[in-house]
Amino acid sequence: MSLAVLDDRSHLVIYGTADAIATDPDRAELTARVFVTLSNNEPPDPESIVGMNQR
Repeated sequence: MSLAVLDDRSHLVIYGTADAIATDPDRAELTARVFVTLSNNEPPDPESIVGMNQR
């Protein structure tokens, strides 16, 4: 997989492997941690995080 991090005209591309976390509550907990890191906001309740097909 690759991840592109953009900042105006600069960018950083990160290549690597990843394992899908499909089971709750691990997926929800890790999603909440990423949200906190990227947004500098309080973490959401992991139980409020649902998959795209669960809405």
